[in-house]
Amino acid sequence: MITVFILEPAQLLELIIETRRIYHYNNIMKKIIIAGAAAALFFFLWSCASQSALIPPGGLSFGGDGSSHSGGSSEADARENSQSANSSEEDNSKAANSTEEENWNLEEARKAAAGMYKGLMPYPGSEGLETVVRLRKDGTYLLRSRVLGKADDTVEVTGSFDINRKGIITLDKAAVNTLSPNYVLSAEPAAITQLDAQGKPVSGDAAGLYTLKRFPAEITETYWKLVSLYGKPVRWTGDIKREPHIILRLEGYKVFGHSGTNSFAGRYTVKPSGSISFSPMRASMIASPNMKIEMDLYQALNETNSYTLDEETFTIGIKGQPPSAVFQAVYLR
Repeated sequence: MITVFILEPAQLLELIIETRRIYHYNNIMKKIIIAGAAAALFFFLWSCASQSALIPPGGLSFGGDGSSHSGGSSEADARENSQSANSSEEDNSKAANSTEEENWNLEEARKAAAGMYKGLMPYPGSEGLETVVRLRKDGTYLLRSRVLGKADDTVEVTGSFDINRKGIITLDKAAVNTLSPNYVLSAEPAAITQLDAQGKPVSGDAAGLYTLKRFPAEITETYWKLVSLYGKPVRWTGDIKREPHIILRLEGYKVFGHSGTNSFAGRYTVKPSGSISFSPMRASMIASPNMKIEMDLYQALNETNSYTLDEETFTIGIKGQPPSAVFQAVYLR
């Protein structure tokens, strides 16, 4: 059985209006849902872009009315960003210092700086202060200063030295001219320059007058023990009065030594190219049963025109030929 409702025209019109109202209501809800989803997607993308530094500096900020606009970040954000940047710089600085600490080796730095440095520095009331600084690989040094024009005014200072990463050398005792115990090392040309009391290079008219240039060799001011002559070892036996040796002095380029029987003295000339020559030696006239070492040593000195220095070994002879004499460093005198 089928029931049929017959609506009056007024009821039919009311039904049509209600149906249309429900239809429009559903469309509005769909639009609201779509708009909400779009807004959520926008904020998600904006967050990702901000983390990837794709948003311009300052990003997007929101005013009190809820509207968005571009511009600077808030004061709190600025402080946070500044603190983050400072923290990053500190971390980078610490990392760099850590790497520098690992790469720094004081022993190697001392070896690189080792050498003989010489020059003439200003000194009141004199022609100058002749200064020699010898830095040794074991971290010790000899500082010798002599005021020109004044007899017996030579001062010697010995001690230890340090060198930092900037190439500044510090002697453990004050310099003779009281300017400063600090020197700065330069690689080219090889030299050290004395700094002022504030640890800075001397400026003005005196600039450049406090530089000591590396001397051609460390052969000077060293006790060189004779260990071989013409390929044969030299041994200190009972018929040798003293250990055969030579010492090359910087002052006056004088050489002193002992042959094992007689003491002798003379002069030498040395050049940066590695050439060296000796004058005829003046010697005492003491006889000995074994004069061969003395005669061979004098011959080696007379014929020498070349030398080499390897660590603590000093050799002399004729260039291009086997060494005539070999010496070993024993101590500084």
